[in-house]
Amino acid sequence: MKVVSLLVGFIFLGSLFSWGIGIETISKKKFKKFISCVYEETDNISFEEIHFDDSLLVGIGEKAFYFIKENNEIIDVLCLAKTKGRHDYFDYGVILSKDLEVRMVRVLKYRAEYGYQISNKRWLNQFIGKKPNKEFFYRKGIDAMSGATISGPKITNDIKLILEFLEKNRASLNVQAG
Repeated sequence: MKVVSLLVGFIFLGSLFSWGIGIETISKKKFKKFISCVYEETDNISFEEIHFDDSLLVGIGEKAFYFIKENNEIIDVLCLAKTKGRHDYFDYGVILSKDLEVRMVRVLKYRAEYGYQISNKRWLNQFIGKKPNKEFFYRKGIDAMSGATISGPKITNDIKLILEFLEKNRASLNVQAG
């Protein structure tokens, strides 16, 4: 039953990706590996989409937000995002605590031939612990990376944007969290 719950969650997320929230399908295997980076036991993990008024979403790009639940209790927040490197888009995920502190960042799909260096887990781990209202910039708080001249600053700015957006709309998060 537990495995079925997780599988249904993955199928649900996969169907959302293909039904037009703007994020292309992410393989279930890759998504499970991403979630497993934070949660040892994934059997009781489920996802609930967070809805924001469309007017609030203007200017933040292609993002989808979810509550991560364990045994129906909200434990974290997930943002799946799509942003453009120099030539192509890439998809990545950010897991944040309920206090909006970054717990994990992973590139889930990188399409371009160049700039894939931002998929390096050690480089992405620099974002762990970042919070809204905590200043960080590419090359100042986040190390620059050779070969990712465009993608590195893009993901850095995008994660800052996610943190600022969620902080600004914390009241809406709290209401939906019940």
